[in-house]
Amino acid sequence: VRTVPCADVVFGSVADPLDPASCICGPGFTVESSTCRQCESGTYKTSGGSERCTPCGANAKSRAPYNSPLNCYCENGFRPVG
Repeated sequence: VRTVPCADVVFGSVADPLDPASCICGPGFTVESSTCRQCESGTYKTSGGSERCTPCGANAKSRAPYNSPLNCYCENGFRPVG
């Protein structure tokens, strides 16, 4: 797991439960250039860590806080399948 320095606490970072001296990016955020960045629209991330944000799917966007697939929604003119 890639961590960010806790001395440089940034929006979206949380203490690493395995190493409280380090921070990881929280749900809805991914690490980019040693800092936490919020997932972009059309993606989400449910857990803390350095994993990439997960795409919502074709013709879908997402809204903040980008931490759950439930924040994904269909673009205008499309509807959920299933």
